[in-house]
Amino acid sequence: MSPDNQPAPKDAGFHFVQALLLFLTRHLPLKEA
Repeated sequence: MSPDNQPAPKDAGFHFVQALLLFLTRHLPLKEA
């Protein structure tokens, strides 16, 4: 496994989306599951 082989921008964007969703779900009630 080489870090150079993995797309950093894609991973960063994925983690950003995950963090954003988690942030929203923590501050807003889940209306749709």
